[in-house]
Amino acid sequence: MTDRLTVETTNGDGSTPQPTVLLAGATGDLGGRIAENLISRGASVRALMRTDGSAAGRDRVASLGATVVSADVTDVASVTEACRGAS
Repeated sequence: MTDRLTVETTNGDGSTPQPTVLLAGATGDLGGRIAENLISRGASVRALMRTDGSAAGRDRVASLGATVVSADVTDVASVTEACRGAS
């Protein structure tokens, strides 16, 4: 059995900060549903899409409140930039 350590922090006002999640595939069907669920729970979502991804998928996930970022997964610098701000 593996022990699990959970650390919870609070903001200066005592509230619990919400994570910023980088979600690959967020412009697709399943990823879009995951993004919607995370956003409804208060998480900030950075939706990672391919540089040649569909405009319709991008617009749909952006309308949920996600920040859409594109990256070429074969380019380390591109993915590193997309991850910036995720926690």
